[in-house]
Amino acid sequence: VDRTEVIRTCINPVYSKLFTVDFYFEEVQRLRFEVHDISSNHNGLKEADFLGGMECTLGQIVSQRKLSKSLLKHGNTAGKSSITVIAEELSGNDDYVELAFNARKLDDKDFFSKSDPFLEIFRMNDDATQQLVHRTEVVMNNLSPAWKSFKVSVNSLCSGDPDRRLKVRNLSKKCEF
Repeated sequence: VDRTEVIRTCINPVYSKLFTVDFYFEEVQRLRFEVHDISSNHNGLKEADFLGGMECTLGQIVSQRKLSKSLLKHGNTAGKSSITVIAEELSGNDDYVELAFNARKLDDKDFFSKSDPFLEIFRMNDDATQQLVHRTEVVMNNLSPAWKSFKVSVNSLCSGDPDRRLKVRNLSKKCEF
């Protein structure tokens, strides 16, 4: 169906990319998720290391809302890694909002240069969990960054609820995006 963004040098990645899939109650819709390790000198999947995969049905994800399973390697052997997939029903709202953020006088978190800040925007769910909605680009060596504006669907940002709370975190680069 699609791919997430590439997250480099991170042992526990959280992806901001959302996938919209039509769910048909009367059909068995099989899905396969694969995780690959892409080397730093290229982004192609052909030479990437396969870390594991998981197969399930869309019905399993929808019924559980949060499905966690072990990643299976070649030969269907389970490793220590797992994947969690979260489902949410979307309303018929196809609207988008455009957001732009900047910051001033951030704390310097690096020893030998200025911080490399980025933002993560989370939607606060009804069950008190947080769902990553968007991650900005990293602005290198800048304590007063202006991030590029971006568009995000109203469904993914707040599930169509204008009163839903959001959380914005300012971070310095820990993983490479």
